[in-house]
Amino acid sequence: PDVLLITPLIMSGSQQPDFVKSAKALGVPVVFPVFSWDNLSTKGLVHVLPDRVLVWNDRQRREAIEMHQVPDPYITVTGAPRFDDFFGMRPQMSRQRFCDEYGFDATQPIVLYLCSSEFVARNKWVEAGREIDFVRTWTGRLRQDPSLRGCNILIRPHPRERAQWTGFEAPERVAVALPQAMNADPSLFEALHHSAVAVGLNTSAQLEAAVAGKPVLTVLVPEFAAGQQGTLHFSYLLKEQGGFVELAPDMETHLRQMASAVAGEYDPQAIRRFVESFLRPRGIDRPASPIMVEAIEAVVDERRARAAAGHATS
Repeated sequence: PDVLLITPLIMSGSQQPDFVKSAKALGVPVVFPVFSWDNLSTKGLVHVLPDRVLVWNDRQRREAIEMHQVPDPYITVTGAPRFDDFFGMRPQMSRQRFCDEYGFDATQPIVLYLCSSEFVARNKWVEAGREIDFVRTWTGRLRQDPSLRGCNILIRPHPRERAQWTGFEAPERVAVALPQAMNADPSLFEALHHSAVAVGLNTSAQLEAAVAGKPVLTVLVPEFAAGQQGTLHFSYLLKEQGGFVELAPDMETHLRQMASAVAGEYDPQAIRRFVESFLRPRGIDRPASPIMVEAIEAVVDERRARAAAGHATS
């Protein structure tokens, strides 16, 4: 091959470092495209240096340098290719049709709850999959709040955590929207488009919400602290760190923030600025995938140039 692409490269016990060693022994250049926003900060280390690391943004560049000792010249910032399809999506349903599908009142706002993966939402001290219990409590608190009790509530399970929701008995104007895909899910886009605000503990779907221009809220939940404050990437999206997600230390603050967001009291330009810096630093209207392709081809061209120079010398 002209080049080896390998990801995620940082999983514990993976055979991928051996593939990198073999490619290097054969003179095949290795490119490591970072797939997700948490890959460099929540998994293992890069033990065998690739020829090029493709990161989303400057924050991941710093992670690669400081956590994985990747020299800066080996790093190229491309943006996040995995969201290109999502950027291109458009709504396919009218609001009335969408609300009819879930039994919602189309005159009332929709609050979308984005469930997290087991890595974030599992409390190791109790039975796995307890986010569903938190969602029940959270839904009950919304129904008790005078300014929010009329809202429709749509719950989107994480794509890898669908099973626990199949028997969920939803109250009136509460519905579960099972995901259709892991990435570039049109049902997620449709749900975000018709929602006033999204809520989540700590999930990459918050990034899709940013692409859709929606405000996102999170609330600290003590039993899930390991998956929130216990991770580095949790802070990356928060307003206090230059992001766009509104953080509440308790449920009372969270409900006040939600009432404001539902009323449209948020800054859409702040969301757009975050999207550009975090997902498309080479230009918000410029897809990241072609940039990644150019970076891969550049590695191949460099290898061929070195080979040609060596042949001419010999």
